[in-house]
Amino acid sequence: MKNIIISSKRNLSFLSPKSWRGIYEALKEQIPEPISVVDTWLVQYVLAPFIILTLTFSFRNQGISSLDQSLSSQSVLGLKSTMERAAVSTLLSPMTISKTIETLPYAKVVMQRLRNFSRFRVEAEAEELILIKQGVENGDIFRTLNFDAYFPPFDGRLVEGKEVDGQRKVQPRKAMILIPGLCVDHSAYASISSRIASDGDIIVVVLSLEPFRLSAEYLLEVRELKRAIRSVTRICRRRYGVENDGRIDWILAGHSYGGYGAMRLVKALTDFRRDEDDGGFSQKVVLWAAGNFKEFLTDLSQQSNIEAMVILGSNDNICNFTSKEELSCLISKLPPSGAIEVIDGATHNNFAHYPGNAAINGVPSITREKQHALLSETTLEFINR
Repeated sequence: MKNIIISSKRNLSFLSPKSWRGIYEALKEQIPEPISVVDTWLVQYVLAPFIILTLTFSFRNQGISSLDQSLSSQSVLGLKSTMERAAVSTLLSPMTISKTIETLPYAKVVMQRLRNFSRFRVEAEAEELILIKQGVENGDIFRTLNFDAYFPPFDGRLVEGKEVDGQRKVQPRKAMILIPGLCVDHSAYASISSRIASDGDIIVVVLSLEPFRLSAEYLLEVRELKRAIRSVTRICRRRYGVENDGRIDWILAGHSYGGYGAMRLVKALTDFRRDEDDGGFSQKVVLWAAGNFKEFLTDLSQQSNIEAMVILGSNDNICNFTSKEELSCLISKLPPSGAIEVIDGATHNNFAHYPGNAAINGVPSITREKQHALLSETTLEFINR
């Protein structure tokens, strides 16, 4: 895979039908009534007449030989004219105009939600982009349209292995897939990802959620994770040599809303197994600054094969447990081996590195560098245990 630098504003998939299907499904869950009303209006009073008009214009411009052969020219012209009049009458009818006026308030709600995806977007600080540029030049960061992969420093030597059944087997490397928070530029995780990669000698893969930066169902599914896993495996085989054989044990993590996405996807990924030489999924999930919105939680309480770690910030105003009931709800959704750690003085946006309103994200009592050091240490302790 070619190591390329791509702009942080990656909107190439903005016109993708999959992206709009995903956002439609997400909005349908959040605002079902407005979506239902607008959906009905579009199908019955806009799309249907538009399709009829398009077909009739196509008939007029190109003609249909089968019709011309089976009907008289007068009959064909009459059919075309009737279809056109019906479509125009539908578009301009009092009922359509009335339905359009009735739909406007609902359409306004839908458009407001769509604008929020643009209004609430936050970009990475300039230092993160500089770090990425340097990492790409050094060969320690690989950028693709779908993810950024952060590798530990490599001196060119193959990882030491051991003999099994007369063949040299290499100890599997570990890798963590990180799902960014809601509307957060994935480049904002460059410094923490580089730190974890360097401190733990593991690979960190930060997913790109462009263009909507939302890890909701239909927008982020297991197949995107599998695609990233297979791509990074191929990169490892080239980077570390044939003897390493690209074996990786994978861990899933997420920050903020991305943490809820990680909870949702971890159950499906536990079924993802590859052959022995390729490693597999380690059945561990890490949540950074997530867990207080019970409507987004996935119930993992019966998943005894999954290990979960929730890492919170004491000064976080977004992921802030205001009552014992909220904390009890999170605990009840975690697997039996689930654990919660709190970093004293940590805030929401300092789990990454992007600008944030202190009233929303919290006021830190430790530096971002200190928070990243503690976050890296806590995350790696969980991964390596």
